[in-house]
Amino acid sequence: MPNGDLQMDLRTAVGKEGNRPTRCVVPISNLSRAIGTDIAIALRSVGAADVGTRESTTGDQSKNRNWPCVVFPRDNLLPAIAGWVLATAMAFDKPSLSFD
Repeated sequence: MPNGDLQMDLRTAVGKEGNRPTRCVVPISNLSRAIGTDIAIALRSVGAADVGTRESTTGDQSKNRNWPCVVFPRDNLLPAIAGWVLATAMAFDKPSLSFD
């Protein structure tokens, strides 16, 4: 990012019967509902500069512009760690997880 911040996609892990889990893109609101807390508020509380889609946070215009992501300062990796835990570990195979 031009100002030196870093960006990480927030994709969740979904189990596949008989296979290893795969990573999927889920809207932030659905992800928050599945884990039982507002992921944007949680990530901002540990220092995230921004949480939203790639388009809204970084201006991305690629085919991945609607992917949820977290933007954080280069000198604070806690938002990235918390983002991985919330989006991947806590959301893994939640029955309430919706992809649309």
